[in-house]
Amino acid sequence: MYVSSIPGRLRIRTEDQAALQRLAESVGKLGGVLAVQLNPRTGSLLVHYEDESKVEAALLKALKKIPRSDTALVPKSTSKASNKAAYMTIAKRGMLSSLGLAMLFALIDREDGHIFTGTMFLGFLGCHLYGYRKRVLA
Repeated sequence: MYVSSIPGRLRIRTEDQAALQRLAESVGKLGGVLAVQLNPRTGSLLVHYEDESKVEAALLKALKKIPRSDTALVPKSTSKASNKAAYMTIAKRGMLSSLGLAMLFALIDREDGHIFTGTMFLGFLGCHLYGYRKRVLA
């Protein structure tokens, strides 16, 4: 089970749909809970609640009642979104640094360095466009 929270909002992710359904029902009955949104497709439960410590304590108590098994765990590091974000970060930083170097080499009149770093920029740009290919071609 993966839990993320900010004051007034709690998100729970798990692959165990039955546990998620039971949790949604029990949390919805708690005082101070404003809204409960269950998304079975993503295995996610979003809870909006009043920003009070007693509501948070009741939510944590309800969470502890749900049995946890190894199959219900969804590790954060293996999600597709986080892998893509890391890939795009590398591509964006590569584009920025190689573009800066290409401009520097152009200013100091070093043609060989300018060509090399310009080629690096085009390579990182290709990686970036490949990552967003569905949006670009849509």
